Amino acid sequence: MEKVCSVEDCGPAKKLIKGMCSKHYQRVQKYGAVNPPGLQRRSPNPPICIYPGCEGKPKAKGYCQRHYLRLTKHGDAASLSPQHKDINPYLPRSCSECGRDISGKKSNAEYCSRECKSNAASKRAYIDGRGKAKDTARYEKERLQRVAAARAYYYRTQPRRLETSKAWREANRPLRVAMGANRRARKYNNPGSVGVSGKEWLRILKRAAGRCFYCGNFAERLVMEHVVPLSRGGRHAPGNIVAACRKCNDEKNDLFVSEWKHRKLPSLRTRRAQMAANKLLRERAALTGEPLKSHSLRLNPIHLSESLEGREVNGQQPRPTSCRSCRGT
Repeated sequence: MEKVCSVEDCGPAKKLIKGMCSKHYQRVQKYGAVNPPGLQRRSPNPPICIYPGCEGKPKAKGYCQRHYLRLTKHGDAASLSPQHKDINPYLPRSCSECGRDISGKKSNAEYCSRECKSNAASKRAYIDGRGKAKDTARYEKERLQRVAAARAYYYRTQPRRLETSKAWREANRPLRVAMGANRRARKYNNPGSVGVSGKEWLRILKRAAGRCFYCGNFAERLVMEHVVPLSRGGRHAPGNIVAACRKCNDEKNDLFVSEWKHRKLPSLRTRRAQMAANKLLRERAALTGEPLKSHSLRLNPIHLSESLEGREVNGQQPRPTSCRSCRGT
């Protein structure tokens, strides 16, 4: 027996659903009518929701999604739940938390995202005290676990952190020296202190060329030395900083250069003997043609008798040397 659709002007169909072909049945399910107005192709008035006053696009049984959900949930497209607000979703609205535009969202939507909704819930919980009490109880309950986890992580990552720190200190030695000096200078807070950057300290080291500013000797490592000490009002600035060896830096300590040099001077008798020895050494070098070594002019006073070779100094014969190493004892 041939199956014929019950809709007028419709022919036979392979399958009937409630007496209608699949095309007309789907129309009834979506638009609520077999031939709803505006369904024709390129129609200037497309079909709209059959609920009075609604212009939404039909989703099922001629209703838009909002009124269809009401129909399926409450049995009537016009009925509302107590929490539901009958607001046109296409009217301009803003988020209750951040103020963003939420036009086009559901009519009962108050927030633009889950984040804003969660923030608002947290604020409400803390206003009435529930959130704070809950967090306090949870903190006390998990405190020992967090401490144990933090301690385990610390010891687990300690070798890697030490290695990384050591590599950084070796690669940024001038910067580390400048940072330490800046920190120490901030304690004194002397007027005129502008700080010394790593680049400026590198420039000072390059100008020193490996020599101590005070003694002129080469040193494997030069340290930052303030000509006018910080403890006596000196500025922490490139103009008050030189590169010095550790020995001179320790000896100078918190003295001015004049005080330090004066304190290092030998006795008057020793200085006169030194000057006479230097004069004789220069005369001997001029007669023999031998080059005069710079360290020969800085002889220890107890070695002067050997350099004078029996000649009188200031009308007196030099005394025998008192150095045990020179006498072989």
